[in-house]
Amino acid sequence: MERHERLRKLIIDVVGVKLIEPKVGKSITEMAAEAAEKIMDAVAEGFRSLEEVDGIVKSVKAGMDVQIAYWDPEEDAGPDGLPDPMVRKARWEGVELPDPLQVYVCSQYATRGDRKDNLEMARRYCSKIIEEGKVPICPHLFFGPFLDDDVPEQRELALRIGFDLMRDCSELRVYSQISDGMREEILEADRRGIPVNIGNLYAIFDWNRADYLTEKILKELEDVRSGEKHRTEEDGSAE
Repeated sequence: MERHERLRKLIIDVVGVKLIEPKVGKSITEMAAEAAEKIMDAVAEGFRSLEEVDGIVKSVKAGMDVQIAYWDPEEDAGPDGLPDPMVRKARWEGVELPDPLQVYVCSQYATRGDRKDNLEMARRYCSKIIEEGKVPICPHLFFGPFLDDDVPEQRELALRIGFDLMRDCSELRVYSQISDGMREEILEADRRGIPVNIGNLYAIFDWNRADYLTEKILKELEDVRSGEKHRTEEDGSAE
């Protein structure tokens, strides 16, 4: 508040000088512009520019560690009450940022639909999560290129690795109708107390398709948790 009062007094003083001592040949607009420049220069000495603030915000959103320079209010101030840029000391304050949340991506891969299409959709789901500033964990997208889902031992290994990665996730998001592998992932999340949510399908599909899939997923989630068997045959493409 004290700082704002100093700035307010500065503005009044600058404008007052311009009104009391008008320059010959200067229009009111030109004098106002000169006053504004002097005020903005003084303000810039005590505040960050919009570009600086924008850069800091972008860095924080990207999960980067940032350091903030600030002036010491106890330092000797200049004649206008603001810190003198020639004598002020730069201090540095480290900012501790929390690790970004991890989201487990639960979507169909091998037992429903075309694998190539399913992997492409998984990339889209992960992109949406990244846009939220979170980290997607999608085992079949990560391990599909070198673990063969058709080989039982490798499929089992992929599931075990996925369960281990799930441990640090804040939630599991279901993005498609539920396959056999997805069923195991959902039950594992329930056992660990990890929230199971339906992904925002409206950000990916048109309204009708998103409505249809959301209704299907809700029904299949009920079946999974009740122990009822559900069909894994494809009854609607990923697109």
